[in-house]
Amino acid sequence: LMSKTTRIYRLDHVNGLYKAYENLLYNGIKPMFVVESQLDKFKEYDTIYMPNCSNIELDTLYALKDFVDNGGRLIMLGEDQLLGDTHNQPLPQDVVQYVKSKAEHYTYEVNGANVTTPDDDIYKIMNETTADKQRVKLIDTATGEPVRDVEWQAAEFEDINGESGIVINIGNYNWTEDRTVQLYIDGKKKKKPF
Repeated sequence: LMSKTTRIYRLDHVNGLYKAYENLLYNGIKPMFVVESQLDKFKEYDTIYMPNCSNIELDTLYALKDFVDNGGRLIMLGEDQLLGDTHNQPLPQDVVQYVKSKAEHYTYEVNGANVTTPDDDIYKIMNETTADKQRVKLIDTATGEPVRDVEWQAAEFEDINGESGIVINIGNYNWTEDRTVQLYIDGKKKKKPF
């Protein structure tokens, strides 16, 4: 959730969005931004990440309540969540507590405008919260761990010249070292690393 209201009160909100977005990409997930002016779009998503959304509009609070009531997964990154409205006045505490009780909570440490939680920790949070969506996994053959600083997208295709399968586009963002990765699809190791 990109909150214009939070941006007024918290310098770290934009950096928190960036860190979440970057590490979702590194887990093979193509994230989308949703802003408070698009409350009707909440129903199009199954998960919403909230990086230190301290202040939100009242309508956004009720949209988040509807979202979790309808089975949406809400992930709160950081402790400073739902502290006030646009004018920094308290939000209805019964609704705030209800929404918070339905959310998953993760630590996001900050210093000024920067999220200081180590990137590896953020990566692990995103890996954990997206595990059910990851048909494709890329494992670094040197470490045996999921590859870092690599973005990939996978798309399924069917019946193209009588064939079907998965196309995977991979981009290595570490400019100083080559990587060899092992591909897993649906938990099954593919024969050759690449």
